[in-house]
Amino acid sequence: MKKLSILLITVLLLTLVSCGGDYIDTVSSSELATAAIAYVTTEGGTRVLDDDVILEFVENDVPSYLRDYTVIKANNAKNINEIGIFRVEDGKASDMKEIVESYVSNLQGQYRSMQYFPEEVEKIDFATVKVYGNYVVYSFLNESDTEAFYTAIENNLKK
Repeated sequence: MKKLSILLITVLLLTLVSCGGDYIDTVSSSELATAAIAYVTTEGGTRVLDDDVILEFVENDVPSYLRDYTVIKANNAKNINEIGIFRVEDGKASDMKEIVESYVSNLQGQYRSMQYFPEEVEKIDFATVKVYGNYVVYSFLNESDTEAFYTAIENNLKK
């Protein structure tokens, strides 16, 4: 009886610990982007990029596990603010993360070769890619906007 009780408690504790980091999977990338961009400084406004923007991330074939995605950029070409949210099927976030990391790394290289104002260079340095369950999210934002953006993402996806 004692062994059964210990086993039951162990299973219960493992279940509670594993549920702590769970995220919902019912928010479209568009809805999530709209909610999170509200916390970003968007002087001059932003625009949602067309569906074919995915071709900047992959060479030919769009991954079949990609459920939906949204990429938003600043309207002003001198401002490199950019966010992207990709919602994928269960178990495919790490695959999508690799694709997004490659895109972010390439874009960082392009931006570093250009002459930007110091406040834009900061955004290159703070470019990040994060995974929240089935969502892969990246940003090119300054430090305070990066923190606010990812906090908004976390708050909108936490169970």
